[in-house]
Amino acid sequence: MYLGDIYVKPDFRGKHVGSMLLKAVAKEAVENGCHKLDFVVLNWNPAQEFYKRFGASDVTVNDQWHSYYISEGDLKKIASDCE
Repeated sequence: MYLGDIYVKPDFRGKHVGSMLLKAVAKEAVENGCHKLDFVVLNWNPAQEFYKRFGASDVTVNDQWHSYYISEGDLKKIASDCE
């Protein structure tokens, strides 16, 4: 399963809302036969520590994987070359 984002508004931070949301996502993943939860976190984001508390592994550091994307403009350029 891929997790796009978890965002907790500042007024609700420190009240375990993020933990409850992640637990609900984990439950849904397990119930649907998923073997892992994938997500990306920007290097400046303090949420990295939040995820690590739940056992998240930083694959960039541990497994030497890097996440990439192709922007819309480049995607259109690539697609225009398709015959």
